[in-house]
Amino acid sequence: MPSSHRLKRLRNLETSTLPSSLNEFSLLPDNRSHLERGLELSFSQHIYGVMPPLPGLLDGQQTPVDALPFLALERQVSEWREDYTDDIKRQVTASSWPVKRQSGTRSGIKRALSTLNFACRVTPWHQQTPKGEPYHLDVLAWSQNNAPINLEDAQRLEGYLNEVKSERDVINLALTFGVESSLGLAAAIAPAVNVHHLEQTAILPPPVETPMTLGLTMAPAPMTTINHLTLKATL
Repeated sequence: MPSSHRLKRLRNLETSTLPSSLNEFSLLPDNRSHLERGLELSFSQHIYGVMPPLPGLLDGQQTPVDALPFLALERQVSEWREDYTDDIKRQVTASSWPVKRQSGTRSGIKRALSTLNFACRVTPWHQQTPKGEPYHLDVLAWSQNNAPINLEDAQRLEGYLNEVKSERDVINLALTFGVESSLGLAAAIAPAVNVHHLEQTAILPPPVETPMTLGLTMAPAPMTTINHLTLKATL
């Protein structure tokens, strides 16, 4: 092999993204031509240049939006609507199997509602006051973003809970509208400042009355003292 071709081949190997085994070995027979070997390396270079879609393709939080409906179908997601936001679609898809594993429990009910941006409080029958009928659950739910809830939302949540709950349980769903507010407090440490107001009257010749305001500031670190003096001079 000429030296120029050998150097060119070495440069190609240095910049190649192929595994070293594919650069050194080939699936072609020994009587392969240079064209066949070049096509093999070229196709392999294009294939290995594509980022592998797995495992992010099977993750509801990372898969492309266009692949979400197919992943939801594969996960057997029952609560799916085309008008859902992309965030809710990702949540119901990613939480499909965890919700199915926890079906029939209070944790499963809370997780199922949280995928639809609903918070809830579940009270079993033996913790109700007065004590309720056996296997009757009171579920108080509200939207986490304080959005109003219509009849369609209530029916949708009720149908979703019927799939998550145990067969023996009876759920009494109550929806409420929550209002949240936040209060922020901030504090900073600064040197102490003392302010003293002092008024004095001075009589000076000749008899001319002139109001005057004099401010004195002393700032020894870390304390600052400010004294205001109001003087009236009679000249």
